[in-house]
Amino acid sequence: MDTAVTTVEFDRGLAKSYLPNRVVKQAVLVPTPEGVQTTIEASWGEDQSFVGPWYAIYVDGKVTYGSGKPEFEETHGATDEVQNGYFKQTPIEAYRYEGPAARVVTTLSSGVVETENTVESGDWLVRWPHGEVGVMKDVKFRKLYQV
Repeated sequence: MDTAVTTVEFDRGLAKSYLPNRVVKQAVLVPTPEGVQTTIEASWGEDQSFVGPWYAIYVDGKVTYGSGKPEFEETHGATDEVQNGYFKQTPIEAYRYEGPAARVVTTLSSGVVETENTVESGDWLVRWPHGEVGVMKDVKFRKLYQV
């Protein structure tokens, strides 16, 4: 990532609360021992890192991204609609970013830097219940959350 790009922090003063749409996904707990770090390449091309157990999120039989165990379990409910089915059930804080391209660092509640992304004007800056901040394109945000 270009080090000349400014890093942007989440501005809670601009954020509103958004409820998730019910989107069922498949997820499997990966029982990595505590203290052991795992890094995967997410479907969007960025590395994600986790320390200890984490959930692998599957789409069409392939791991597309992951989620730290505490973050996943506190934000998802189980369903028997599909094998290993889960759906997001907690609201998030978010706002549409307006400004020059900037770096966003996502840090898990464990303190591990999960990933770094670039936010562009019109993207959504989102903050999940554990405090992780991420970036979503408008189309994806509208698919996953009630706008």
